[in-house]
Amino acid sequence: MINEKIKKIIKNNINEDFKNYNEEIKQKLINTSINSLEKHINELKNAIEEKNKEKTLFSSHAIKGIFLNTKCPDLAEDFNDAKLKSLSLEEIKKTLTNSIQKIV
Repeated sequence: MINEKIKKIIKNNINEDFKNYNEEIKQKLINTSINSLEKHINELKNAIEEKNKEKTLFSSHAIKGIFLNTKCPDLAEDFNDAKLKSLSLEEIKKTLTNSIQKIV
């Protein structure tokens, strides 16, 4: 579900940040990050469909954390829940739908 470009960025960043770790550990970190990202993207899509602002912001926050942990600050900023809180649900939906399209 996550596009190959984003997967490659995550993989490269983890490999660079954990270059002193063995390959098995790095691969586990990569897989965990991508799997968590996919899980939270699905939860975010569902929350948007349900028009549940609280769940939407929670999922957005989780995605932001994954991107920050994998050294993708530009992508993390797209899911900045602190900025989204002040928006209407419709504005949040539009913003996050565009952000999701960048990564899937």
